[in-house]
Amino acid sequence: MTVLRTGRVGGDAEIVPSWRPGRLAQLWAFLTACSVVARAPRTAIIHAHMAADGSIPRKGLVLWVARRTGHPAAVTLHGSRFAAATERRPWLTRWAVRQAGLVFVLSDEMLQIVRELLPDANVHLAPNPVETVTDPTPAGEQPPGVFFGGEVGPRKGVDTLIAAWPAVRAAVPEATLTIAGPPTSLEVPVLDGVTQLGPVSRDRVRELIGESRVVALPSRAEALPMILLEAMGTSRPFVATAVGDVARLSATGAGELVPPGDPEALAAALIRYLAEPGTATAAGDSGYAACSADYSVAAMARLTEAEYNRLRQSSAATAP
Repeated sequence: MTVLRTGRVGGDAEIVPSWRPGRLAQLWAFLTACSVVARAPRTAIIHAHMAADGSIPRKGLVLWVARRTGHPAAVTLHGSRFAAATERRPWLTRWAVRQAGLVFVLSDEMLQIVRELLPDANVHLAPNPVETVTDPTPAGEQPPGVFFGGEVGPRKGVDTLIAAWPAVRAAVPEATLTIAGPPTSLEVPVLDGVTQLGPVSRDRVRELIGESRVVALPSRAEALPMILLEAMGTSRPFVATAVGDVARLSATGAGELVPPGDPEALAAALIRYLAEPGTATAAGDSGYAACSADYSVAAMARLTEAEYNRLRQSSAATAP
């Protein structure tokens, strides 16, 4: 939970946890958070981050305190279990979210959930922002390398990527594939041109994206994958699947979509970017422009700042 004492992005803010491990510590953290909110200046914006399970009633109560004490209140909804938790207890989510005058969501799925629960909610799509690279090298100037970053298993489609790789190497013999991420039960065979790194840091992931020509993410299930946003922020095209909100990213011209579990289609799309440097550069440039405009840290700061200002004005207009 964030208390923005100046009510603006980048201003004086205090991060206040409402939960800690252990029952007594949890109760103390919750009561402390409520106290901080109640004592904050009336102009301070209270911004809670709500995921699922216990977070929904706990943050809902903190937001209720903010509302009762006359503070502008916002909430960001996130977490992979949010949809399931809402389906189990829609009344609880409805009550908790209603306490905020401003709602941010990370995906189209959450946007739809909130609009169905609270048709009059002031809700905005605000994906996790990414840092864009300054003056990135054009994708087509990089060697013909493919990068995959994520859990190395069937859910992310690594089995499909491995099945597609022999066809990619046959068409582009100098092509390389770098796989980075935590392993699962899936065995990755030894193949020409394939390097498996295991888990790496986020900074190293961004470096590996920049060293590649195209990013592959043939997942069977996703929301809005950060790896694709990071590819766009590095001016790299991607080949992915039409799951979750990925189609919204590909609509910018940043990449190509293939059906899940289709190694032939995946290979054909990767070959196009590897064999046609100009095509890779054009898609990378389109993705970079879209990311800078809509998904970058600066873009999200502009959106948040504008909505904070509207929230403060609305709160002041309705204050007793």
